[in-house]
Amino acid sequence: MKWTLKSPINSAVLRKFAPISELEAQLLSNRGIKDLQEAQEFFDPDLKRLADPVTLPGAKEAVKVILKAIIKSYTHKLSSCV
Repeated sequence: MKWTLKSPINSAVLRKFAPISELEAQLLSNRGIKDLQEAQEFFDPDLKRLADPVTLPGAKEAVKVILKAIIKSYTHKLSSCV
């Protein structure tokens, strides 16, 4: 695996993360977090702010696979009861 280093954050960005350290600010910035408010939300998540799981890539296909497995299992159990 090859590591890709991001450019160091500038002082204007660093000020948005005050009072945390430069290293912490850099790590948060690398994750796409833009300020201290977003950092607080990142470290204290709320279920109301989570994205709808259906919007996750591959979610609809995963639901179809799971439903097929449930139906197959259910029909198998029904046929063994007869």
